[in-house]
Amino acid sequence: MDESTATGPGRDQAGPLDRRRFLRGVGGASALALAGGTGGLLAACGTDDGAPAPTTLGPVGTTAPAEPTDRAWTQLAAMLDGTVLRPGDAAYPQAALPSNLVYRDVRPPGIVRPAGAGDVQTTMRWAREEGIATVARSGGHSYAGYSTTSTGVVIDLSTLATIDLDVDTGEATIGAGALLGDVDDATTPQGWVVPAGRCRSVGIAGLLLGGGYGFNSRPFGLTSDNLVATDLVTAAGELVTVTATEDPDLFWALRGGGGGNFGINVGFRVRAHQVTQAAVYSLTWTDRSVFGPVWSAFQDVVAGAPEGFSLHLVAANAQPSSGGDGRSLAVIGQHLGTAAELRELLAPALAVAEPASATIEDQDLAGATTFLAEPGDPDAFLSKSAFYDRLGEEAIDQVLDWIDRFPTSGVTGDFTVIAAGGAVDRIAPTETAFVHRGVAYLNEGNASWPADAAPSTADEVRAWIEDMYAALADHLGPGAYQNFIDPTLDGWAAAYYGENLARLSATKARVDPDDHFRFAQSIPVG
Repeated sequence: MDESTATGPGRDQAGPLDRRRFLRGVGGASALALAGGTGGLLAACGTDDGAPAPTTLGPVGTTAPAEPTDRAWTQLAAMLDGTVLRPGDAAYPQAALPSNLVYRDVRPPGIVRPAGAGDVQTTMRWAREEGIATVARSGGHSYAGYSTTSTGVVIDLSTLATIDLDVDTGEATIGAGALLGDVDDATTPQGWVVPAGRCRSVGIAGLLLGGGYGFNSRPFGLTSDNLVATDLVTAAGELVTVTATEDPDLFWALRGGGGGNFGINVGFRVRAHQVTQAAVYSLTWTDRSVFGPVWSAFQDVVAGAPEGFSLHLVAANAQPSSGGDGRSLAVIGQHLGTAAELRELLAPALAVAEPASATIEDQDLAGATTFLAEPGDPDAFLSKSAFYDRLGEEAIDQVLDWIDRFPTSGVTGDFTVIAAGGAVDRIAPTETAFVHRGVAYLNEGNASWPADAAPSTADEVRAWIEDMYAALADHLGPGAYQNFIDPTLDGWAAAYYGENLARLSATKARVDPDDHFRFAQSIPVG
């Protein structure tokens, strides 16, 4: 095997690596308020329709309001420098489409595309007067569809996405409408990286506010750990700057408290990190008999690896429609060092069994980021998550047995593990709102199906992932990742926020006492 080049099918360096496609193939604004915003925007690429359509209302105790009149929408448009989209407008269908196609029929009565933070403030005040919801959207990747609404106004911040990297200070000023791909394109060619995820179409705002794992988390921490300052439009329509010294309690809450809970963030200042050397790898096994031993060996690799080493391991069943064996074990990652060092780190796992395809090579930072990226095309799916320290052989075999039983063809079921630890663990669980510290792995299980599939197919796939996680409960930790928000999760508040929930609720009561920013899994007012 030539480890510097691909030796079999499955290598694709022409563009970003789409996980599902790969598996199937085997105003008055402060200086920070650039443009953008958040609310219910999360880290990865999909969601589920197991919950009712999102409903976010005005003050506590109100019933579903009457939709604003056409005249009210016209009045709002006249007050803005940006635009208002209504059903029937040419740009509306694309602007209303969520990444999770399960929620494609949740259509807001109006979408605002603001020209700046002042338009966000104006829209917020107008919505409160009308008694309707305000939901912010950037990438639209809320797993549970919380970045859309059928009863209010969506503030589409994608037009507010400026990015400025200051190499002298090592900080990036980013409009909250920027997508991860935008941030990477603006920073990595200069040899700097903002620690973030791999899905290019995810909004930076939602990712950051709920934590933010990626291939640079182990050396540099979560995206939220690197927040320096943020501008926020409150429920009252006020624009405030939040830092470690300007409202430190709210600053604490915004680093892991989840998108859409405290206001609409319209800009961020985030630490960037200089990277001078990177190597990447992508390995795939298709012989089912070696999946368990290879997986166990990679756990040993991670345990002994430096912080600059990252890993995403995916056990998947992507059965082709024509039949056949679509099972695979794929591992992809990065090492902030040389390819020679990376080969040495990977050697114990490679010695277990030769992969069907392999790439291990040096890259510059921009090339490494592109190699590891996935576009995050719209899909219909349900995801679940957990944190854990290590899976024993029995647990790995149990996971693989469930992957074997994925119920249908033409769609994908997978169990993904992401190596955590490193810099993430240098921050105490209560130092920021992100409580999930001191664990070795973040897990995401995913079950997807075509958006036009028969209801019975979707039900069968959802039952598969629900039953799998119930069977694995004794092997996984009690927490769940708030950026992989799960509308089917019992005890979600404790699972997402743990011992930080009470402080988050108290902060919510202070900054949003009427609970305007309310959705099915929003932080409760304490």
